[in-house]
Amino acid sequence: MANFSRIVSLLPGLTDTLFALSLGDRLCGISHECDLPDGWPGLPRLTRCRFDDSLPSREIDNQVRSHSGTDLYEINTDALAALRPDLILTQSQCDVCAISEQTVVSAAQNLPGNPQVFSVNPLDLAGVVQMFHDLGQLLDRPIEAQALSALFHISQSHKLPNLKIAHLEWLDPAMGSGHWNPDLFRLANLDELTGSSGKLSEVIAIDQLESILSGADAVVLGLCGFTVDRTLSELGLLPADHPVLKLIKQYNLEVYAVDGHRLMVRPGPLLLTSLASLLRLFRPGVASPIPARFGQLCLEPQAGDSAKLQNVAGGWIIQGGA
Repeated sequence: MANFSRIVSLLPGLTDTLFALSLGDRLCGISHECDLPDGWPGLPRLTRCRFDDSLPSREIDNQVRSHSGTDLYEINTDALAALRPDLILTQSQCDVCAISEQTVVSAAQNLPGNPQVFSVNPLDLAGVVQMFHDLGQLLDRPIEAQALSALFHISQSHKLPNLKIAHLEWLDPAMGSGHWNPDLFRLANLDELTGSSGKLSEVIAIDQLESILSGADAVVLGLCGFTVDRTLSELGLLPADHPVLKLIKQYNLEVYAVDGHRLMVRPGPLLLTSLASLLRLFRPGVASPIPARFGQLCLEPQAGDSAKLQNVAGGWIIQGGA
């Protein structure tokens, strides 16, 4: 088994997994999106986004679609070569969310030392758990990986009312839940209405969205890459007659925001934090089975991870956090 001592991680979820396996000290470089634990030394950031991700949802969507055939991200090959990694962690799951596997493999071929590239593509929660096992085997941490995986095996023996939740991963256009997120809602004993486990998040037609929201108890906005504050700002940019806003008002739905950068769309151990946040929002009487820490990683929900939102006089505010 190879003894990898200089690791580059180009996906936040993989970076988190290294910390959960107490291997953060082997990191020598990270992506521009990786947010290290508080107090951890800064590391070189090796990627950057080619498009302006500060724009409103609709304009970001237009930019992404116009980049068809080209990588949305680029890697600093000179900085990567200077680090002399022996292992590079990346993904082949979504070229919109992170640098593509092909770009990373091409860069690695020209690096000294012939570093190994390890790529993941989890499609559902079972795939995320398998990712833990695969990385644990690669890095000689199988027992720790098994213990991490076991945290996702949560009993649902409690009797709870059946709540129906419409989870959106994008606002304009409206896109439903995908990948592992329907599994997370199921673990919290919630019925997610917009997607299916193992499938991509897809644009929802307006008539379909109306049918979904007419039967929902609440809407959860876990927008890809958006914090709670960014989600709040995004709601304020939408016109009052936007279909999502009109239907929320028409059916008098409660609206919650969950950090879409740190939590819902990030395959890794922080999905446990996502689950704990859902329990806090919708099952406040149920004790969370999630520990506060695992390895070098904090799993406890933070103050800005989730919030209930309220529309007051045409504007959106945070009514309360969780």
